[in-house]
Amino acid sequence: MTVFLVETYMIGPDKQAEFNLLLQRFSKYKAKHPEKFKELKSLKRYVQFFGGMYGARIDMWEFDSFTDYENFFFAKWRKDKELVKIEQEFLQLIDATTYSINVWNAVT
Repeated sequence: MTVFLVETYMIGPDKQAEFNLLLQRFSKYKAKHPEKFKELKSLKRYVQFFGGMYGARIDMWEFDSFTDYENFFFAKWRKDKELVKIEQEFLQLIDATTYSINVWNAVT
């Protein structure tokens, strides 16, 4: 059963350039270490265009199962110093009052 981790958040205009550099760093790390991301089926990043909060960011992390999600974030991510550092920097750049995280599972 497919599981999605869905994050929504806003980035302040003064932090946009720094945030873009962080995303590039993450993408390079992911490409260099594919073995650390084998549970991750896909990662899609969106920016809200109409409705809701204009400019909001939506990240959708897709996994084949809840077990894969748990293994990725709790068994691997938390033990990887570079991923933990990226996450800490991410949390410093977003507007914490707009952050939400949800786990969805497919029903069809």
